[in-house]
This record gives sequence, C-alpha cells and structure tokens, in this order.
Amino acid sequence: MKQRLEYIDILRGFAIFLVVLGHVLEHAGLKDDFLFYFIYSFHMPLFICISGFVSAYVYHDKLYINNINKMGGGKFILKKFNAIMIPYILWSIIVIPFFFQTYHNSIDIGGIIRAAFIENTSYWFLPCLFGLLLC
Repeated sequence: MKQRLEYIDILRGFAIFLVVLGHVLEHAGLKDDFLFYFIYSFHMPLFICISGFVSAYVYHDKLYINNINKMGGGKFILKKFNAIMIPYILWSIIVIPFFFQTYHNSIDIGGIIRAAFIENTSYWFLPCLFGLLLC
C-alpha cells in the first residue's frame, strides 16, 4: 500500500479553501471582483489535476492493478459508478427541484432531468471523473 503524499493533501485542502472562498465571494455579490475571477480561473482544473495525479499514483500500484484484474473490469466500473455517480444522481434529485424552481419559476419532470444533467454545472466534475476512469 502506498503512503499518502502530504503535499497532495495540503494542495487539496488549499483547493477546497478556494472553492469555499469563491462561493463566499459569489454570494456576497462580488462576482466582478478580481479575486473571484482569479479563483474561478483555476480552482476546478486544479481538482481535476489532483484527481488525475492521485489516480495515476494509486492505479499504478501493482497490488491495486491485481485487485482490478481479480475483481474484473465490470465490477471495477460498477464500484466506481457507485462511488461517484450515485452520490451525483442522489444529490441532483435532492437539489435540482430547488434549483429549477429558483431559476425557472416552475417545476416539470423534463425540466428537472434537463437541469440535473445539463444545467447542473456545480457538479460537472463528477461525471467527468467517472468518464476519465473509463479511459
């Protein structure tokens, strides 16, 4: 088993801080502020880079590769789907009616589905991560 890389944990904590700060600035009405634009120019790509690095670090461990081989590709994909996409879908089911009603002033099933998978840009990185794992 590989050791945790402390600098990656620190970088991830910094990225989480930037996400929180960006949302605070947004809700404080400072979307036109330089700091807001600066944070939003790189904080999510930073998360994707960290995820890619951690994935490469973990997946190239021979023990982990052997576990994937023993588990089978289908079970590996199902495990990752359960870990990434199920929370995404469940959170969308919980949040999207509020999002949709707030921004569209009405609720209908087609609109909720469209909002969950097209307009739900807050969680765009989860389906992206799942897709990247399939490559």
